[in-house]
Amino acid sequence: MTEAAASARRALLERAAADAGERWARARIADLRAERRAPAGGWPGTLSEARALSRAIRPFAEGSHESLTAEELELVARKAYACARSAWQAHAEPEDPEGCDVPSSMEVRE
Repeated sequence: MTEAAASARRALLERAAADAGERWARARIADLRAERRAPAGGWPGTLSEARALSRAIRPFAEGSHESLTAEELELVARKAYACARSAWQAHAEPEDPEGCDVPSSMEVRE
């Protein structure tokens, strides 16, 4: 593979990974909102989930039987994870500084 072809392939993989990461974060946020919960705190996804997601990404032309190498799968997983985390952080609410919301009726009194 020529250097130009390798560069084009990598760019295609990175775009596909970024799109997948964005969709992953939007899906997590939608799931939480459907449960009437707000996305808050750090990104809840894991790199293991991103690796599973990366195996499902098919960035090449329809009908192509090209496979991703192990190195490409890892690149896609890490890129998808990073993009999902960024998308999450852009929409997440900050966590309660105390770590949880305790109703005033449950506060500890000395």
